[in-house]
Amino acid sequence: MSRYAAKLLFEFDKCLHGVSAQKRRVCESKIVIFHANSDDEVYESALTYGRESQYSYTHNGYDIHYHFIGITELISLKYEENEVWWQFEEKLSPRERADKLIPQKHQLRLFQAISGKGKIKL
Repeated sequence: MSRYAAKLLFEFDKCLHGVSAQKRRVCESKIVIFHANSDDEVYESALTYGRESQYSYTHNGYDIHYHFIGITELISLKYEENEVWWQFEEKLSPRERADKLIPQKHQLRLFQAISGKGKIKL
């Protein structure tokens, strides 16, 4: 079995009486690790995972739906034992511009509070 990483896109859809209340919605991208015997198998596994991750709840009179939108990227980690994601891209003078490209420690998500209660405002 080979290891794969799938980048999945989800949205929080705030609805009132069955109609979306907003065009601009909070979205979540998540990277999930899978083990599969083939590329097609992992693709189907990622779709299943996304669909089974959907849920709904009511908050302040609105129905909130967490929808799976789709797979935005799927990569093999067959040769990357300790990595969970990789991406190649060209950047202009990255060493010289490191102060602009690399955030300060306090700017990393791990060190930022989403809200006082740990929730995203929808």
